[in-house]
Amino acid sequence: MQFYTYLWLREDGSPYYIGKGNNGRAFSNHLDTKQYRPKDPDRIKVQYWSDEATALSYEMYLIDFWGRVDLGTGCLRNRTDGGDGISGYRFSEEQCKRLSESHKGQGLGQKRSKESVAKSAKTRTGTKRSLETRQKMSTKKKRTVCHRGHPRTPDNVTKCRGCKTCYSIRYQERKIESVRPNPQK
Repeated sequence: MQFYTYLWLREDGSPYYIGKGNNGRAFSNHLDTKQYRPKDPDRIKVQYWSDEATALSYEMYLIDFWGRVDLGTGCLRNRTDGGDGISGYRFSEEQCKRLSESHKGQGLGQKRSKESVAKSAKTRTGTKRSLETRQKMSTKKKRTVCHRGHPRTPDNVTKCRGCKTCYSIRYQERKIESVRPNPQK
């Protein structure tokens, strides 16, 4: 397996996030921690390592060097000092069952009862959105292009109102990055 340390850079060239990964980790958003990669792939710097331990050590070194915003020691958005996480971890069958049981009844994929829907509607009854908010909502619905300038035509919009062209571009970027040769070999 191929491991690397990566830096996500601001437009001025300073890093805002440092991590360790393999495969396409450096080129995907981290939704669990709400860390988002730069839109420009040129602002993602990757250093390949022969093993995971070296990659973890270098990640910790870089985080210590640049410092963390939450501790007031630097410019990084990282929430830990690095070196944590397990690559390729697989849950046991027992752990999967426990997780499944703990998530049941939390509304994940379940239909809401009529009482629940009525209660939710009742809490919103009487609230009015400001004129500014209504105008923003109206403008957004009338958009003719996506945030990158692609046309929002019926054949270029997904079921979730996303841009098919943007999805295709991101897919191609990830595909290219996953086959990029290791410079250390």
